[in-house]
Amino acid sequence: MNKLFAQIDVFRTNVTEGISEDVLNKKEKELGINLPEGMRDFYMKFGNDKEVMGSNWKFYSIENVRIQNDALVFGCKPEDTATIGIMMQHLLSPYQAISYYSMSGKKWFSDGFAFPEPFFFHIACWQLVNSMASVAKTIISWEDLQELANGKLSFFSNEKKYIKGNRIVSVYGDGILGSYFKEDGELYLGTRNGDEVLEELEEELGLDLDWL
Repeated sequence: MNKLFAQIDVFRTNVTEGISEDVLNKKEKELGINLPEGMRDFYMKFGNDKEVMGSNWKFYSIENVRIQNDALVFGCKPEDTATIGIMMQHLLSPYQAISYYSMSGKKWFSDGFAFPEPFFFHIACWQLVNSMASVAKTIISWEDLQELANGKLSFFSNEKKYIKGNRIVSVYGDGILGSYFKEDGELYLGTRNGDEVLEELEEELGLDLDWL
């Protein structure tokens, strides 16, 4: 995962120092569990990066990661509508699927990610998109996105677990970072290099971008 995370450093405003392995080991001892490898990598890379930790979803500081409602809880969705975590029964399984605990429903639901590694990577990208000054979205089918990903846009990894079984998939181009939501067919594109970068992409690919 570290190689994937390193690819998105170019989209960060400040490349901060993450959480040390000693701190993570201490948290594991405190909770009496092993943190998923993808979660450890995320906190070691972005644990002190305010943009990645809080631009849209709110990830807890490592000190506030906890066992709650029979799950390892590490953050909440926008407007605190639900907490995000891995149910204890899943934590001990090979998949360690991501779930959310609805504040209104008072129960856990699947969040559409089968593994921690792709979840933490794609969410890190989504957080960075939300931190950018120029952001636009368009509606596009998964099939059409795959065609675009062979040209001006690319997937960060063609490994199956980063493409399939995830409700969000990340793409990138020259100075552009994107997040695709499969259920809604919404592609969000962001850049720190000015609106004209997205305008050029819109014209070149024949996209219909709505500016946010």
